[in-house]
Amino acid sequence: MPSLFKRAIRKILTPHLWDYSSAELQCSRASFSQFGEDILCGFFFRREYKGYYVDVGAFHPMLLSNTYDFYRKGWRGIAIDANPDVAALFKRFRPDDVYIHSAIGEKEGQIDMALFAEGAFNCSADQMANVPEDVRSTARIVQVPLKTLASIMASQNVREIDFLNIDCEGNDLKVLRSNDWTRWQPKVICVEDHSDNWSQSETANYLKSVGYSLKYRAVFSSIFIPEHIARDHSASRGLQAIV
Repeated sequence: MPSLFKRAIRKILTPHLWDYSSAELQCSRASFSQFGEDILCGFFFRREYKGYYVDVGAFHPMLLSNTYDFYRKGWRGIAIDANPDVAALFKRFRPDDVYIHSAIGEKEGQIDMALFAEGAFNCSADQMANVPEDVRSTARIVQVPLKTLASIMASQNVREIDFLNIDCEGNDLKVLRSNDWTRWQPKVICVEDHSDNWSQSETANYLKSVGYSLKYRAVFSSIFIPEHIARDHSASRGLQAIV
């Protein structure tokens, strides 16, 4: 009886508290991404599959995250971000991931990063002109390590990447170019691309040159899969037959 009473109360109160019926809440699909990228990328993998991701420009362990839903499903991987202030958040909310404080680029060394009160605008100092002026006034310049993606993969002994996510505020192509494509070929790549002609952008053309095909577009994110998988749905374990 107590459980029935609780269910009845929940059904009565839920529409008033959340503006959704309990049935709608149960049938909905939660996305932690900004534009549902985690749902789109999740279609490529079987429900029970537990893979490995690399998240470059991870920003936050949950907020606007394209990899947190994968983490909740048992995936693990590497989260990389140039903001030193989020290390504690990743340690708390994603303790089984490896968090690396670094910027990613085509060479190694140090780089000046602009950090803002609104962290979604964080970028390399040379990209500050693209930030709204009212946000720009809150900038804090910090120097952070600069590494290539390939060097981080090697240092972490990464054997295979199932999902590579890149959101680096204008430096996304540099991140892609810093990978060693002879060693690491992710099954799915999600990369931010603000180009007007995103299907023929520098990013799209570069990924095509290393064997990838554009599969989905989610507002400002382009999602790629290897061309041979696009042609043959059964070419890679873990990918659903829709690929």
